[in-house]
Amino acid sequence: MNQICARCLMDTSEPDIRFDSNGYCNHCTNYLALYRQVQEAAADPNTIDSFFNYIRSRGKKSPYDCIVALSGGTDSCYVALLCKKYGLRTLLVHFDNGWNTPIAENNIQKVIEYTGFDFFRYRIEEEMFKKLQIAFLKASVPDVELPTDAAIPGALYEVAEKNKVRSILLGCNYHVEGILPWSWQYDARDVRYLKGVYHTYYANGDLKNFPYKSVFKEIQLVLFKGIKMYYPLNYTAYDRSEAAAQLEQIGWQRYGGVHHESAYTKIVQSYILPVKFGIDYRRIHLSIKVLQGKLSRDEALALLRKSPYEDKENEILIEEVCKRFGLTRREFDELMKLPPKTYKDYPNSAALLSLIHRLRRLAKAMARVFFRDKIASVGD
Repeated sequence: MNQICARCLMDTSEPDIRFDSNGYCNHCTNYLALYRQVQEAAADPNTIDSFFNYIRSRGKKSPYDCIVALSGGTDSCYVALLCKKYGLRTLLVHFDNGWNTPIAENNIQKVIEYTGFDFFRYRIEEEMFKKLQIAFLKASVPDVELPTDAAIPGALYEVAEKNKVRSILLGCNYHVEGILPWSWQYDARDVRYLKGVYHTYYANGDLKNFPYKSVFKEIQLVLFKGIKMYYPLNYTAYDRSEAAAQLEQIGWQRYGGVHHESAYTKIVQSYILPVKFGIDYRRIHLSIKVLQGKLSRDEALALLRKSPYEDKENEILIEEVCKRFGLTRREFDELMKLPPKTYKDYPNSAALLSLIHRLRRLAKAMARVFFRDKIASVGD
């Protein structure tokens, strides 16, 4: 029987979980420490004003003050509204992997119409990307969505570099996604891992048109071209429900679970991960609500006891996956039965990335101490 945290909903289905003497897990302990930094920044009403003034100052010599990564989901659409509110010259960029739901497309269009911002749709090479998605499905690893997670920042850096824009704003935030174990979703910057999985199943496959950016390329763009990603929702007392209510006023529509504006993300999180790997992303999202005092732990546990998926809806999505990937339903079911693996079963650069991550955290800590840099404290 799995041991569950006494404070949140994370349990030993996550192999790297650790418990202290109170029965509290490392995930919620780490989350609360980081979230306090976010709350501290958001408590000062001048923080968000200072942030957008800072982004505006960085964009003085560029055609746009910033790029906003727009998915059609709540968080990214709300960031676009904030840019409109603060008068930033903004280029909206959508990475299109071919899995948008009709609701996502509607939401993107409504935000474009409301803000009046320029818009660019980044289309990835369909056949190459499809093979990469199939490779990760066959690899039997939980980070099935790593191809998309790797391509999005690569595409954004590419567009930013081409348009000479120095600031990229994303909707990711600690309010909603401050817990994410590596055993559930490995580092998308590990190019060696991405190529290793791909070439395991497509030995002669060519990824030259895939827009990944290695961590070294990312560092190069930051140091020499000043291109950096920021997370503006970490500077506000962000409430996703309130944000959705505001967005609905411009014709935006709700779409269900977190990131379910993508049909593939929905089938991955609501079926593939819980059925094959025992991974239920609701543990993350409900735990965060409990830790923020928005939901009692008993209420969250009651919600967790319900099935993470609806059979009829998932059958439709599974059929779509099989059709696009050229799989029969039997072949899909056989893939679901393969023994689970992790990134450790393929070539990877985990040790190097861990070292780089520690060095970045040290640099941020020094910026806070010596320069009292609030941007550095919650912007990465």
